[in-house]
Amino acid sequence: STNLSPANNSRNYTMGCTSSTQAADNIPSSLRDLHVLHYYREHHDTKDPIHIIAVGLISIINDFNTGNYMAAYDMMINDAFLDSVGYHLKINYKLFGVGERGVEYFTKKAKFFAEDKRIELKVPLIGTSSIDPNIRHPGNDPMLAMAILPIFLEEYIHLFQHLIGGYLSPDTRAFRKSCKSKKGDNFNEVDI
Repeated sequence: STNLSPANNSRNYTMGCTSSTQAADNIPSSLRDLHVLHYYREHHDTKDPIHIIAVGLISIINDFNTGNYMAAYDMMINDAFLDSVGYHLKINYKLFGVGERGVEYFTKKAKFFAEDKRIELKVPLIGTSSIDPNIRHPGNDPMLAMAILPIFLEEYIHLFQHLIGGYLSPDTRAFRKSCKSKKGDNFNEVDI
């Protein structure tokens, strides 16, 4: 899988990327990590959805890895970002009381729907009411950000997989062809 973390970062986050074109067939097999997204950014026209999503993913990942969770969160809940490439964003917000259980279960229901050209995110809000001035969400709470933003990122990566018609990681392509892969392996998930 592709490593998202910077070389000097002790956290080890991983990601990957399949879909509607065959752009993935042309990528050099030596590329790893964010270099893969940079390749797509550099080798596609600025109006191409592949370029636009690659730029967005690079920004989200860099913001997340530097602790700028608000910027990463804002990009992922920005309707205009997906609208610019012909996809749509549906966000379901749910208020949880402080200490209430179920936040991670609720959030894990995030999905990418290729047939509907839609990403659906489940955003937890933690506070006493929706107008609570101290309400916490994945943009302003580092613990929520670290638990939830990678789940959101996964759905954006599925969208990117769909756009490129393949996987981000050449290791996923190699694994799929190897005798180690099993029938029923979900290579989109392996890639991420």
